[in-house]
Amino acid sequence: MKKSPLPSRRRRLVFLLPLCFAGGLGCLVWHEAGKEDALPVVSALRSVSVPPAPVAEAGEKPAKRAASPAAGAAWAVLESDGFTRDSRELATALDAGSPLRVRAPEGAVREFLIRPRRLFGDDFQITLGDDRRSTLAAGVRAYEGLHAESGAKLHAGLAGGAFAAEIEETDGATTYLRTDAETGALRQLRRTREQKRMTCEHDPVRGIATTRSEHPPVTEEDWQRAPEVTIEPEMAASSGFDPGTGRLDKYVQPIAWGHNYEISLRENLAIVTLDKLVCGVNTTARLTQITSEYLAKSANLAAIQENNLGVRYMLQELIL
Repeated sequence: MKKSPLPSRRRRLVFLLPLCFAGGLGCLVWHEAGKEDALPVVSALRSVSVPPAPVAEAGEKPAKRAASPAAGAAWAVLESDGFTRDSRELATALDAGSPLRVRAPEGAVREFLIRPRRLFGDDFQITLGDDRRSTLAAGVRAYEGLHAESGAKLHAGLAGGAFAAEIEETDGATTYLRTDAETGALRQLRRTREQKRMTCEHDPVRGIATTRSEHPPVTEEDWQRAPEVTIEPEMAASSGFDPGTGRLDKYVQPIAWGHNYEISLRENLAIVTLDKLVCGVNTTARLTQITSEYLAKSANLAAIQENNLGVRYMLQELIL
């Protein structure tokens, strides 16, 4: 007896299920729209194609694999290469949970409790252009902090000798810190709630959502006029830092961390690709500056996803 063919509705269902399954295997990729203040855009892409970029300016050492903390470590273990002397000392102190002091030009000092943020996936690397064998030789770190008095939240990134941070103030403003690639000075720029107002546009054809600022973007001239600040880990006796153990004593503890909570988070790996217009000149100082800024942004995004979705946002690769 000849079997009757499947009903048309069932045939359509059988045909669509494999397509739905294949469509769910994409990864989240950030795409920079070309403006320095634009927030990254999250989209599901089939592939990523980035124009090739020179490895570094003439006379510099060849790039090598970026140093990154082990993804499974609760507290990052310091890697000896990929940092400058000053940034290595800073990373050593912050990895140990030392508070971070931010000193403004007028003398005002703000102190943040600090803890490392687990932000990097296994074999994380910073790729230059579209050749994965070309990598930026820079050690990386990510941190989060809390100002005990005001409740302001800090998210920071360290790449090579460059430091960057985003401080979410309680009045809705954001204070940005970043290392000047030309002078090495650390500068501070503040944006009010009104200056940060954003709009979101979705392209249903390409499947890309673009977030843009309603105000003029921050320019290099704005950063050049920004005041200089200094940062230093708090290691004085009054801070509770024990030089014998390299940790804080019982009087001043770092931000709490729970093992069971950490392992309960589901991991969300992402690839971040930046437009060449954002990266600018291909010098090590410029590339580490850009990297530190996006590590700070990524740490901020990771905190948002963790607090609202219960997932751990992690970087697998950063393409410059």
